[in-house]
Amino acid sequence: MRIQDLLPRLIWIVVVIVTFFMGVSGCQQIGVAELPMYQEVGFDQVKPILQERCLPCHQGDLLGTKVPDFRTSADVYNPSRPTPLVVPGKPEESRMLQVIYLTEKTGQAMPPLGHGLTLEEKNLIGEWIRQGACWPDGEVLQSAAVADKRKG
Repeated sequence: MRIQDLLPRLIWIVVVIVTFFMGVSGCQQIGVAELPMYQEVGFDQVKPILQERCLPCHQGDLLGTKVPDFRTSADVYNPSRPTPLVVPGKPEESRMLQVIYLTEKTGQAMPPLGHGLTLEEKNLIGEWIRQGACWPDGEVLQSAAVADKRKG
């Protein structure tokens, strides 16, 4: 076989390989930051974000409407929800991550009050979910207002 006969095949192989690598590098899952090296994210890093930014509204009932209760892991990991809030190991399937990445323009972005989460906070929650979303047994969140009232 002559080189002239192989040239079209080689060109297509190169095009396919380049296209593949461009596609892979262009893909990014929601909530998973490109970190220069592996960073373990523990519940202690996510807990303050959940308490300060989510818990003011997510304590069961809000103005007569049933909302997910983030005080314990029961509602957060409830498998019977139509769209699971947190799917350990799968940030792209986790509703919590989907709504924190929405823009304020949609009217469905969380949190709805104040400013949205920073990109760092979003990525931290996403990485926590990707790593298994460990919520220690018996860990109960409480809003700052409740914590201040108990101290005083």
